[in-house]
Amino acid sequence: MESRPNASGEPFQDGPQLLGLLVDVVTGTIVFVVIALAAVGLSFLVDWLACLGINQWIIIGLRFAEYLLFTVDLVLFTVFVLRTAWRNLRNQLGWK
Repeated sequence: MESRPNASGEPFQDGPQLLGLLVDVVTGTIVFVVIALAAVGLSFLVDWLACLGINQWIIIGLRFAEYLLFTVDLVLFTVFVLRTAWRNLRNQLGWK
């Protein structure tokens, strides 16, 4: 990797910072996928319970939980990616 000066004039290496970004993004993506798969599993469970004739109020509550789980997961993943990108940009530009 080439060394170039940051905002304070000191050289820094891109490699370790980019590797850290890559590790953060891959880890965050894996966590997002695991939680999303839990929401999909809950969806299959709700469909199966509906076929068994379980009370409709229970089905509605479980559907709400399924959508809430996925929505919160998606929002938090978006926040994570934006914060990680912002932190990396600040590091690349030498901002504190």
